[in-house]
Amino acid sequence: MPSIIPRAHLFGNPERTNARVNSTASRVGFLAPHNNLLNVFVVSCDQVSVDIQNAKCVTNDTARGIRTFGWTANPDVLFFMQDKGGDEDWKVYTVNVETGAEVCLTPAAKTNNAVAGVSHEYPDHLLISSNQRDPTAMDLYLVNIFTGESSLVVENDSKCVGFTVDHKFSSAIATKANPDSSVDFHLLKLTFAANLNKVAVKTRTEKVTSSSLADGISTTTIKTVTEKTLSKASLDVTKSSEGTHALHMDAEDAGWGDCDPYGFSDDLSSIYMASYKGRNTSAFVSFNLETKETTVIGSDEHSDIAGCLIDAVTHKPLAYQTNYEKKKYTAIDSDDAGLQHDFAVLDAEAGEGGEWVVESKSHDGRVWIVLINKADKPSVYYFYSRETKAATYLFNTRPVLEQYAMSSLRAVEITTRDGLTMLAYLTVPQDKEGEGYCKEPVPLVMHVHGGPYGRDPFGFNRYHQLFANRGYAVLSPQFRGSTGFGKAFLNAATGEWGGKMHDDIIDAGNWAVEQGIAIKDKIAIHGGSYGGYASLVGVTFTPEYFACSVSIVGPSNIATLLDSIPAYWGPVRSMLTTRIGADTDTEEGRAFLLSRSPISRVDSICRPLLIGQGANDPRVKQAESDQIFDAMVEKSIPVTYVLYPDEGHGFARPPNNISFVAVTEAFLAKHLGGVSEEVGTAFEGASLEFKGGRTEIGL
Repeated sequence: MPSIIPRAHLFGNPERTNARVNSTASRVGFLAPHNNLLNVFVVSCDQVSVDIQNAKCVTNDTARGIRTFGWTANPDVLFFMQDKGGDEDWKVYTVNVETGAEVCLTPAAKTNNAVAGVSHEYPDHLLISSNQRDPTAMDLYLVNIFTGESSLVVENDSKCVGFTVDHKFSSAIATKANPDSSVDFHLLKLTFAANLNKVAVKTRTEKVTSSSLADGISTTTIKTVTEKTLSKASLDVTKSSEGTHALHMDAEDAGWGDCDPYGFSDDLSSIYMASYKGRNTSAFVSFNLETKETTVIGSDEHSDIAGCLIDAVTHKPLAYQTNYEKKKYTAIDSDDAGLQHDFAVLDAEAGEGGEWVVESKSHDGRVWIVLINKADKPSVYYFYSRETKAATYLFNTRPVLEQYAMSSLRAVEITTRDGLTMLAYLTVPQDKEGEGYCKEPVPLVMHVHGGPYGRDPFGFNRYHQLFANRGYAVLSPQFRGSTGFGKAFLNAATGEWGGKMHDDIIDAGNWAVEQGIAIKDKIAIHGGSYGGYASLVGVTFTPEYFACSVSIVGPSNIATLLDSIPAYWGPVRSMLTTRIGADTDTEEGRAFLLSRSPISRVDSICRPLLIGQGANDPRVKQAESDQIFDAMVEKSIPVTYVLYPDEGHGFARPPNNISFVAVTEAFLAKHLGGVSEEVGTAFEGASLEFKGGRTEIGL
């Protein structure tokens, strides 16, 4: 058995992460612990390869740690986002790394805010999306990064889902979801710039007195002074309803937000996007806003478009990205020798079985920050110069793990009971690796992703490594409804929460048993958000299949979930309810939702259940965990419930994350028979409250 990997090495703070380059390639920022909480550090680019240890901390978050930051178009100013206790009322801040000045750009309480646009033509401003005017609609505001002065520039009166703004801040594509789940794209002309940079010229006269030291005589003259100041004229406001219709996508082709534009052409005549029209897997296309013509640039028969790489100067697409087993760039111009050289260098750095992704780039495109992912090693960041074709190592996110033997992660294909091909990621204990999948059957943890309209990424997975190190095989099925595998696979999940989506998870477990990987009566189910719902479904809809279940922020009643979603989710509610199969506005709809809800089958629970919940979760409210816990207690069904009063949708604070992993380890060890690290000091600094069932797992 390999040596125990301390849980804190996997679920505590990374040593460094999230590197980003500024516009002039003169600085790199990254996240690293400061007083045990992630903050933003900055280092000059000529120090990147040698003096990164001496990077300067430029923020001072003392509550939760910063997880999201980036650079404005001004090379001296970065932005970061923070909420309070996981409530997702995000505020946007800027920091001048030269002066240390910090400004809150979005001070309004109980609002959701995010950076919606950066333009090098307006380096002193950001576009911020915010629902401060109307809790149900995200408007666009132009905000000065130095003063915080804010002006409404796009009023979202038609309740659009969101906006894609061009690089000149002169137009935007508004995405509108319709009641039938089709999507329309409208072109908005932004006119605020007309008043933004107007200069007001004023003249005044003033007396100027001068004295001569030689003769002691003072003289007074009248001087005319000219003053130039930026105009305070209010900026023009564009309403989202004033846009010109550009493109319609039927519900079948609309995807789940993966067809939103990636950007505009240099002359703003076209947009680049993914499109399902006339095909199963999406294609990377150019859509001409004037002629309404669509030009297919590239595609893959197995994978949807997952992203693209656009030239920062010419705004021409260089490559499109696909993601079946892992992410891969395909160059659009095969004759571009420079780009082919870039890709060859980065392919070599990633090595066989690895993937690389461009995380950020300088304004002129000559510098890329590249993230390299491998299945059995923590992620690594590189500073790549397109001029010298040199990839300079920046840092390993978790170098402390280099001393431990890690397990491999492999992609496998599983055929569902109705004939669909389902990708899954499999990890087995390092000492059980060998010919075939596994030397002998072991207990299995079915690790289910959230969303559900998302997917698991390739790369180093902390849960896979933890569970494999504790003696379990781990399987992450990309069940129907997971994105990236074509519209037929996505749409096959419509109306199938707790139905065929769960069948896919059971099929994955049966496959693992048939392949000699899993012990049939030693399979656990574990997941968060939708994965938490799937874990609750596991012990209610298939009560004897799983040996135990771990549900993290999982909804127990789909009807109450829908009735309590954040107000700003309103524009996508119709898309969500269509995919779920019903809404709460009819008796029939509520009955269907209840029939697919774990709360309706509490009587069936006969296997151990562990629940983890954040009290401030705005998506899956605490009531979702409370109600199934209360129902189980009322029926004298054992259950362990851990609540975190300072967390939201998941556990952000490292002490909280570590503590729940410790609880999970003890729970799985009791019911699956694997090993676990002693709890020891795992609860120190954590806010966990056992609402019940602590003694059930011997803690």
